[in-house]
Amino acid sequence: MDTQHFDEWTAAATSGTYTPLPSERLIEMFQWTTIHGSSNCWSGTSGTAATMIRELLLERIGLKEQIERLSDERDRLRGVRAEQGTSGAG
Repeated sequence: MDTQHFDEWTAAATSGTYTPLPSERLIEMFQWTTIHGSSNCWSGTSGTAATMIRELLLERIGLKEQIERLSDERDRLRGVRAEQGTSGAG
């Protein structure tokens, strides 16, 4: 698989111009997956695109939760360091 185009797209997408998707857009994407989701002869779809979009939406949720946990841990450590700095001065 040639990854050159993906690498170029990734570099451009992460060059500081990234804007997070608004909640409305995420809801719209999820709704699209329910319409075009599972494969069936009526829609003529295999369901692959909808499955991939749902996987990416789940990955986003997981990453967002991880960021929140790391942020909380950072704040906790800053508080511990601040307490150590003030208690050691007296």
